[in-house]
Amino acid sequence: MNSRNAMKILLLFFLIFVSREVSAEPLVHLSKSKIKKGEPLQLELDFEGRPSLEVPQRVVTQNQVSVEYLGSQDNFSMVNGKVFQKRTLKFRVVTPKDGRLQTPAFTVIENGNSILIPPQTFEVTKEKYSNHAQNLDEFDSLFDRVFGFQKRLGSYLPNLDDIHIVFRVNKNRVYIGETLVGYYLFFLRDMTGWFLERNQQVNPEFPFFTVELLSNVSIEAPLTDEYNGVVYNLFPYQREVYALSPLRKGKYKIGKTNFLIIDGALESLFSQKSIEAEPSEVTVLELPQPSPSNFSGEVGNYKVQVKVSSEQIYFGEPVQVNLEISGIGTGVLFNDPLTHHCKMYTCKARISFLGEKRDRNFTKVGEGRYAFKTNIQFQYSIFPLQEGTLDLGNLSINFFNPEVEEYQESTIQIPKIEVLPKVEISEEQIESEKNFYLPVLSFLLLGSLIFLLYNFKEDLLFYIQKIIHLQLHFLDAQTLEKLQELDKLIGSKTGSLLKNYLYSKGFSSAFINKILQIKSEHSNKKLVDIYKTLKKEDKEELISLIQRQSTGGEKI
Repeated sequence: MNSRNAMKILLLFFLIFVSREVSAEPLVHLSKSKIKKGEPLQLELDFEGRPSLEVPQRVVTQNQVSVEYLGSQDNFSMVNGKVFQKRTLKFRVVTPKDGRLQTPAFTVIENGNSILIPPQTFEVTKEKYSNHAQNLDEFDSLFDRVFGFQKRLGSYLPNLDDIHIVFRVNKNRVYIGETLVGYYLFFLRDMTGWFLERNQQVNPEFPFFTVELLSNVSIEAPLTDEYNGVVYNLFPYQREVYALSPLRKGKYKIGKTNFLIIDGALESLFSQKSIEAEPSEVTVLELPQPSPSNFSGEVGNYKVQVKVSSEQIYFGEPVQVNLEISGIGTGVLFNDPLTHHCKMYTCKARISFLGEKRDRNFTKVGEGRYAFKTNIQFQYSIFPLQEGTLDLGNLSINFFNPEVEEYQESTIQIPKIEVLPKVEISEEQIESEKNFYLPVLSFLLLGSLIFLLYNFKEDLLFYIQKIIHLQLHFLDAQTLEKLQELDKLIGSKTGSLLKNYLYSKGFSSAFINKILQIKSEHSNKKLVDIYKTLKKEDKEELISLIQRQSTGGEKI
């Protein structure tokens, strides 16, 4: 074995060792080691900190024992002044068998690394599980007698005094056009075994606000706070963080909706209860009058910069100008500032607007303060109309700064450009240069072509064959319409919520199971997007199923 191979083996062992150290094994535990037949059983995985977690398979079954993914929950605790955080994945264990059993092994992805969860042993006795909680009302009693169900809700629902949900905003007083942040905050006590999910059938209410659902945004909150004089643990609902911009003045209550209280037991599918979220009151103010003459309506805090490609050119040549506006705010109302500037100021140049590039990200800008950071670049090509010095003057942008509650201006002097007399080229020079460069250019192109054909001939043949044998499966208009309508019907619902919803709409069990399987295997993407990635036989099966469903229950 040479030294190079030895180094490769050592590097491989090092990477394996490091990867094992980085991905700490989660703590795996069952809610009980011994249950009666039909008794609810939960499996939980506890991960230290707040890692990124994925569950590739929502349901795994082996030897008639199924493990079904329910959701995740973040937990915080403080011991001797030190904060500990963990993220818990919750699963339901279901089996019709009794005896000594094992859960199936399955995989969880933590921060991009696959972790195999080993089987967990538990025992199911032959005695049937029964909950003797009293029924809540006469309708439930009648339901139980007709269908043979025993309502287990009374002893399972947490005390509603232990749950409060509030829609929080980072500002309760804003100006028209100013962006604020909103999110749901849970005040919880003793919620072991339960989690909250926003009811997808009830849209949050944001009257007279534009709404943008933010992604990859994490809200920080203290671990505890008081609600009506009682101390609760705080948990931000990280899945939905909103950027909100008011459209007109007034006082508004925003964020009203409700959440479902869900646990891992089978009965929660039939008896989901909801709790109302308390909205926030926001006062929206008009911008002060009068406003500057060139005010576009933008609210925030910005600065403007200008760069030119060259400060010395020949007459007849263009110069490239890049104008950049950056700062705190959305920046959506800034539009082509240089052209507007030259209408007010005699620029003595012909301006061509080439385009713009807008980058915007939502981030924390201070303690408890979140905002959009915006960078906008406008590109221009300028042709001077005369020789000499081209002076484009000082360019200004105006905006309303809500931090100081006044209009402000950012001004930049555009660099002066020296325009030299045009250089005349004789016909003899043009012909001489053409006779020299044309053969050289032809030789270089021919040589490059031969080099590419010789070195990449196998790749070229492979792609040519692939193009020849490629079979494209296009969506016909009718199928596309059905998939789009089904995506609209499903919305963002997943798992048990989606299953119950489709049942309520009259879909068949075969159709529901297939849809759940497809969406769980493809990270709950839209069916239109999933369809494009399916194999030919899977596409045909899905279309056949949709066509049969269209002739039966709910029309798609």
